[in-house]
Amino acid sequence: MNTKAHSVHEQRPETFTTQTPAVQVKQAELVKFIGLKNQITKLTEEKDVLETELKNLLTSGASVEEGTHIAKAELASRTHVAWREEFENLADKLRGKGEGAKLAERVLENTEPTTYVKLTVK
Repeated sequence: MNTKAHSVHEQRPETFTTQTPAVQVKQAELVKFIGLKNQITKLTEEKDVLETELKNLLTSGASVEEGTHIAKAELASRTHVAWREEFENLADKLRGKGEGAKLAERVLENTEPTTYVKLTVK
């Protein structure tokens, strides 16, 4: 039996040097960064709202004005299979080689696909 005491080492997050740097990050740079980040958030929200509006218009039968750009909305569907490889490997271990693929196929056959509207604007 080993009665030797074990020392416990505390894990500390990695920190950067505390020496005074020769260069400083300017407040103006931080203000610019925050401003750009806020603009991106606002523009992303505006884009998402407009995308929803365009999808709704196109799926309800609206036409697109003639010009340089085209837009179309298509109904698409997919079955999520990101889990498939891991599922097959686990099922092979539990049920035997080759059984994972068979079981995954049965699961996919009984899975309702996710449907969504895909917007294409060129």
